[in-house]
Amino acid sequence: MPEDSQPVARGDLVQDILRHEMMRVRKLSLNQILLASLRLPSYVATNYDCLFESAWRMLNPTNALAVVTNDGDFATAEYASAAISGTVLFKIHGSADRPLESMVLTRRAYRHHYRSNRKLFETIHRLLLERHTLFVGFGHRDPEVSRLAEDAIFEYEKNQATNPLTVMRPQFYSLQFDLAHTHRPEVFAARGIVALNPPI
Repeated sequence: MPEDSQPVARGDLVQDILRHEMMRVRKLSLNQILLASLRLPSYVATNYDCLFESAWRMLNPTNALAVVTNDGDFATAEYASAAISGTVLFKIHGSADRPLESMVLTRRAYRHHYRSNRKLFETIHRLLLERHTLFVGFGHRDPEVSRLAEDAIFEYEKNQATNPLTVMRPQFYSLQFDLAHTHRPEVFAARGIVALNPPI
């Protein structure tokens, strides 16, 4: 090893390998195409790949899409423009195409990320309270994301006790194609989520 070279930290090496593999994938899924075709004002993703962005550019070449992964992204002109007349994609665990940012992979990184990016997660919290939310391709096993949904339900319950006529219950739906092998509808209902089980 040359004298002036720095050893690569194990975490950085894992990030680099994952980033390289994710950026190699180019084939879009039907889910990504259908979701991009909805042209919603906001999307929230937990994945690191950039396939949704590719589907968006293919279907909506003239529609702005701003990607937000942390609080710093709110200060960009891209976000300001998309927030007014475009679409915002919140990639809450990072993005493979950002080599200067770490993807959130470990429990320690989760704890730090969710507590350091307050504006990002306050925005997600507001979206969960104010808009209908459809979970697609999500197994509901991520404790941090589940906590976001539970916090929205808790705030509704707290406010509903004092303002029962003005507070709307969060509207959560989860698209599940195989409930028998994931959770039964009553398990989702206990979490405040309506399970949608369409025929394949």
